[in-house]
Amino acid sequence: MGSPFCRHSPFAIRLGLISVPAEPLPRLPFPRRAPFAAGRAAAPFGCIGGSFPSWIGGWASTRRLDFRSINLSRSYGFVHLEGPRWFRWGRGCDRPRRSTSRAPPSLSSAGPAPASGASTVLFFPDAKMPCRNYLQGQVCRRKSCAYAHTRTSLVALLQVLRSAKKSLYVCVYTITCNEIADELVRAKKRGVQVFVLTDDELVDALGSDIRTLKQAAIPVRIDRGRKAYMHHKFCIVDGHTLLNGSFNWTRNGVLGNNENIVITRDAGLCQVFQAEYNRMWKEFVPL
Repeated sequence: MGSPFCRHSPFAIRLGLISVPAEPLPRLPFPRRAPFAAGRAAAPFGCIGGSFPSWIGGWASTRRLDFRSINLSRSYGFVHLEGPRWFRWGRGCDRPRRSTSRAPPSLSSAGPAPASGASTVLFFPDAKMPCRNYLQGQVCRRKSCAYAHTRTSLVALLQVLRSAKKSLYVCVYTITCNEIADELVRAKKRGVQVFVLTDDELVDALGSDIRTLKQAAIPVRIDRGRKAYMHHKFCIVDGHTLLNGSFNWTRNGVLGNNENIVITRDAGLCQVFQAEYNRMWKEFVPL
């Protein structure tokens, strides 16, 4: 019986100085990992067809890839190769799903809404910004994601904004936190009436999201012509929930400053803030 490593076997695959026939071979005593389906892409370029491309051997040898396990099976059409992780998981290969505890947030994860007259307090800074996959209700599958996948103070704030069904009256000094601006734009798109009052001096500052809100057809008014600042930081949600505190709606406010937001469900208190909002709305000028 000929050697299984005969260079002249049909359908031979050349890997460096060794040619391996494509006939079914005895399983080598190495663990099988990272199956590559025949006909699927197994490297950053190209596809593995019915036979291995001849150039892959030279390509592998020049990069000193350590293929610790080789197993070809014509009947099942699988090629098992062990190499660097970035090579094993090339585009198009069947990457197995891994379990993860990074479950997406839901509105209920913020806990019960404050009862009438009750308050909830959020404190900043947060340790990390939230993962965007997490915020969008998707499971984050990035193994080394550096963002937060838990209910941070910013996540709780975004969930309150996301709960709006009728109106959002926003009165803040400036907005540079993209996550908050994106939530306001999404609220506008789902039919919520969104209004923004802000100071004129930082409208065009680096990182400001005020122009983005204006482009999303959200009415914005500024205190143009006044020497003093419009320094409020409050928001009225659906006429019954008030967000108020020292928190600036900025990235530095999320990650750097010691800030707070008091969330109060009190229709009477909201009416007082709504009256002040309406007064300033008439006084300020459209952006």
